[in-house]
Amino acid sequence: MKKIKQKQTKKTAEAMESALRYQQAGNLREAEHVYRKILREQPNNARVCFGLAFVLREKGSADEAITWYQKAL
Repeated sequence: MKKIKQKQTKKTAEAMESALRYQQAGNLREAEHVYRKILREQPNNARVCFGLAFVLREKGSADEAITWYQKAL
């Protein structure tokens, strides 16, 4: 079980790094896609919720961003 959790943690970390790279490059659409993909497997991951909220705010989707910021909290 511990090995599976470590694999998932590493996979999530790599996906988060990917999303952040897209975000920093201004590719918000891809960043959003990666964050949503992670959330399908880990719907309560606060860091990912916050990342998605930030991207949505940058894209002009303030109402949806607020929802994700609240979930992150």
